[in-house]
Amino acid sequence: MLKKLKNYQILDLVEAFTKIGERQIVSNKRFSHALILNDEAIKPFVKAMHTIATPGENYIEFEQKRNEIIKEYAKVDGDGNIVLNEQRGVVFQDGKDGEAKDALKALNEENKDILEERDEDIKEYNELLMDDVEVAIKEVDLDDIPDAIGEDIFLMKLLIHMIS
Repeated sequence: MLKKLKNYQILDLVEAFTKIGERQIVSNKRFSHALILNDEAIKPFVKAMHTIATPGENYIEFEQKRNEIIKEYAKVDGDGNIVLNEQRGVVFQDGKDGEAKDALKALNEENKDILEERDEDIKEYNELLMDDVEVAIKEVDLDDIPDAIGEDIFLMKLLIHMIS
């Protein structure tokens, strides 16, 4: 059945299918059949959204330079991992905080156009998430949904567009 969904709802289905696969939930043939058909039906939409979300080469190069600066100034633990604070921010080496921030600020200023372009790309992507698309969704009866899924409110919310 053709259903009108938002792009973000298609991505919700992908998340649900992934969680079902990770949990190796045993399901009946009807539910499995619907999962397989729906997974195939949404692949082109998912591929398109993934392609649109992928940053351009200029931004990737910027991120590499940014990461190099962070690695140069970051404090590392005994295993060589970058130390993070409680807010998951990088902790810089003692006395190097100012230098690191200046280097990152200079990099941002040098790449202002690239950062503005990336911000615009993200804005457009977020708008696309709200666009309607028509996709052939194989529905299942609530009775055909395995108990392990039916008891998971989060999963049921993600799968709502499959339930007749």
